[in-house]
Amino acid sequence: MSEYMLVRVLGVVAMVFPGVAEYLYLKKSGKSPDMKELTLTLKIAAFLVVAMALREQYISPHLEALRELLGVKPFFSVGQNPWVTFFVLIIVFDFMAYWMHRFSHQVRFLWAGHSCHHSPKSIFLGVGQRISFVEAYLYAIILNFPLSLFFGQLEVDVVSYVNLLYQFYLHTELGVAKKMPFISYIFNTPNHHCVHHSIDDKYINKNFGGIFIVWDRLFGTFLERGPEKLTYGLKGIKCQVPAGYKRAS
Repeated sequence: MSEYMLVRVLGVVAMVFPGVAEYLYLKKSGKSPDMKELTLTLKIAAFLVVAMALREQYISPHLEALRELLGVKPFFSVGQNPWVTFFVLIIVFDFMAYWMHRFSHQVRFLWAGHSCHHSPKSIFLGVGQRISFVEAYLYAIILNFPLSLFFGQLEVDVVSYVNLLYQFYLHTELGVAKKMPFISYIFNTPNHHCVHHSIDDKYINKNFGGIFIVWDRLFGTFLERGPEKLTYGLKGIKCQVPAGYKRAS
């Protein structure tokens, strides 16, 4: 098993168990997610797994061939200094992902792929994997590929997955009442990310950060969560669930 596949397998385990634990806790407390919403999220996540496998089979080899054609050798590699390489790459990747995410809310073509992620009317861990294959492919081409020219494909793939895994844990309202001043000033937290998913007017297009919320503080898109109950979903759309998935009244 390759290093990247090992990271992915461990990542899946690290998402499934907390996801199930959150569901059981919410169910016991009478706040479990809408089952039709949850089922749809799981189906989208399953389709994403298939789409990512197809990407590895049919798109990645072409990107690799293009990389060889360009003749560019990475400036950083794990063999030189793994800790420094990954530390630098995590920061650089998250910085670029901030802008990619921000543009995904401002450019219609990118929003068409990203809006799937914002469609749920509630926040639970599973939402972290409600990602369209269109968005996943765009990230691979626009973000991952250019970075791989400087850091190497394996390094970028691993850091990309670590970034995704971190953001998975942001999609929950459990524990959002707890304040962590120092941590929440630098790092993204569920509190911050719930603001991002809110469709309340004052929260629209706020808190785009992935691992680090400091990008939002630097570039004027940060907003602290207020005491009010947040509203989620897609602005101006009454029903996000397709026909056949009628929402329970």
